[in-house]
Amino acid sequence: MKKDYRDSIKENDIQKAVAYQMDIWERAANSFLWWHTPNGELRHPKVGAELKKMGTKSGIPDIIVLHKGGIIFIELKTSTGRMEPSQEEFKDDVEAMGHTYYLVKTSDPNLAVAVIRSHLKNHGVI
Repeated sequence: MKKDYRDSIKENDIQKAVAYQMDIWERAANSFLWWHTPNGELRHPKVGAELKKMGTKSGIPDIIVLHKGGIIFIELKTSTGRMEPSQEEFKDDVEAMGHTYYLVKTSDPNLAVAVIRSHLKNHGVI
Protein backbone atom coordinates (compact mmCIF):
# COMPACT_ATOMS: atom_id res chain seq x y z
CA MET A 1 0.00 0.00 0.00
CA LYS A 2 1.27 3.45 -0.93
CA LYS A 3 2.14 5.69 2.01
CA ASP A 4 0.27 8.99 2.19
CA TYR A 5 2.74 11.93 2.01
CA ARG A 6 0.86 13.57 4.88
CA ASP A 7 2.10 10.82 7.21
CA SER A 8 5.56 12.38 7.02
CA ILE A 9 4.44 16.01 7.35
CA LYS A 10 5.68 17.67 10.52
CA GLU A 11 4.08 20.59 12.34
CA ASN A 12 6.87 22.92 11.26
CA ASP A 13 6.13 22.07 7.59
CA ILE A 14 2.56 23.22 8.13
CA GLN A 15 3.82 26.28 10.03
CA LYS A 16 6.06 27.31 7.12
CA ALA A 17 3.23 26.97 4.58
CA VAL A 18 0.92 29.02 6.80
CA ALA A 19 3.62 31.64 7.48
CA TYR A 20 4.23 32.10 3.76
CA GLN A 21 0.52 32.74 3.15
CA MET A 22 0.09 34.91 6.25
CA ASP A 23 2.84 37.20 4.94
CA ILE A 24 1.00 37.54 1.62
CA TRP A 25 -2.32 38.31 3.32
CA GLU A 26 -0.67 40.77 5.72
CA ARG A 27 0.88 42.76 2.85
CA ALA A 28 -2.32 42.70 0.78
CA ALA A 29 -4.72 43.60 3.60
CA ASN A 30 -2.44 46.03 5.42
CA SER A 31 -4.90 45.83 8.32
CA PHE A 32 -3.40 43.29 10.68
CA LEU A 33 -0.14 42.11 12.18
CA TRP A 34 0.79 38.52 12.78
CA TRP A 35 3.72 36.67 14.28
CA HIS A 36 5.02 33.38 15.55
CA THR A 37 6.72 33.26 18.94
CA PRO A 38 9.30 30.44 18.80
CA ASN A 39 8.84 28.94 22.25
CA GLY A 40 8.78 25.21 21.62
CA GLU A 41 12.03 24.55 19.81
CA LEU A 42 14.83 22.48 21.30
CA ARG A 43 17.51 24.64 22.87
CA HIS A 44 20.56 24.30 25.01
CA PRO A 45 19.39 24.23 28.66
CA LYS A 46 21.32 27.44 29.47
CA VAL A 47 19.55 29.28 26.63
CA GLY A 48 16.18 27.94 27.77
CA ALA A 49 16.85 29.06 31.34
CA GLU A 50 17.80 32.56 30.16
CA LEU A 51 14.70 32.84 27.98
CA LYS A 52 12.51 31.75 30.89
CA LYS A 53 14.07 34.48 33.07
CA MET A 54 13.24 36.95 30.28
CA GLY A 55 9.55 36.00 30.33
CA THR A 56 9.18 33.12 27.88
CA LYS A 57 5.94 31.29 28.67
CA SER A 58 4.88 27.79 27.72
CA GLY A 59 1.59 27.21 25.97
CA ILE A 60 1.82 30.18 23.60
CA PRO A 61 0.11 29.25 20.30
CA ASP A 62 1.88 29.09 16.97
CA ILE A 63 0.25 32.16 15.42
CA ILE A 64 -0.95 35.41 16.95
CA VAL A 65 -2.99 37.82 14.81
CA LEU A 66 -3.53 41.39 16.00
CA HIS A 67 -6.26 43.28 14.14
CA LYS A 68 -8.62 46.20 14.68
CA GLY A 69 -11.27 43.92 16.15
CA GLY A 70 -8.98 42.25 18.65
CA ILE A 71 -6.61 39.35 18.76
CA ILE A 72 -6.79 35.81 17.39
CA PHE A 73 -4.69 32.91 18.62
CA ILE A 74 -4.09 29.91 16.33
CA GLU A 75 -2.47 26.63 17.31
CA LEU A 76 -1.37 24.26 14.55
CA LYS A 77 -1.22 20.50 15.01
CA THR A 78 -0.82 17.60 12.62
CA SER A 79 -3.76 15.24 12.41
CA THR A 80 -2.12 13.06 15.05
CA GLY A 81 -0.71 15.92 17.16
CA ARG A 82 -2.03 16.75 20.62
CA MET A 83 -2.06 19.93 22.63
CA GLU A 84 0.17 20.03 25.70
CA PRO A 85 -1.47 20.80 29.06
CA SER A 86 0.13 24.28 29.02
CA GLN A 87 -1.45 24.91 25.61
CA GLU A 88 -4.87 23.79 26.86
CA GLU A 89 -4.49 26.09 29.86
CA PHE A 90 -3.52 29.06 27.66
CA LYS A 91 -6.50 28.36 25.39
CA ASP A 92 -8.89 28.24 28.36
CA ASP A 93 -7.44 31.45 29.81
CA VAL A 94 -7.69 33.52 26.62
CA GLU A 95 -11.18 32.24 25.83
CA ALA A 96 -12.27 33.14 29.38
CA MET A 97 -11.02 36.67 28.63
CA GLY A 98 -13.22 36.78 25.53
CA HIS A 99 -10.50 36.29 22.92
CA THR A 100 -10.65 33.94 19.95
CA TYR A 101 -8.58 30.76 19.84
CA TYR A 102 -8.52 28.24 17.01
CA LEU A 103 -6.96 24.80 16.91
CA VAL A 104 -6.20 23.88 13.30
CA LYS A 105 -5.55 20.15 13.23
CA THR A 106 -4.54 18.69 9.87
CA SER A 107 -1.54 17.13 8.17
CA ASP A 108 -2.38 18.89 4.91
CA PRO A 109 -0.63 22.29 4.70
CA ASN A 110 -3.05 23.48 1.99
CA LEU A 111 -6.04 22.63 4.17
CA ALA A 112 -4.45 24.44 7.13
CA VAL A 113 -4.06 27.56 4.96
CA ALA A 114 -7.68 27.28 3.75
CA VAL A 115 -9.06 26.86 7.28
CA ILE A 116 -7.09 29.85 8.58
CA ARG A 117 -8.18 31.93 5.58
CA SER A 118 -11.80 31.12 6.41
CA HIS A 119 -11.34 32.09 10.06
CA LEU A 120 -9.65 35.38 9.16
CA LYS A 121 -12.36 36.19 6.61
CA ASN A 122 -15.07 35.47 9.20
CA HIS A 123 -13.42 38.01 11.51
CA GLY A 124 -13.08 40.61 8.74
CA VAL A 125 -9.30 40.46 8.93
CA ILE A 126 -8.81 39.68 5.22
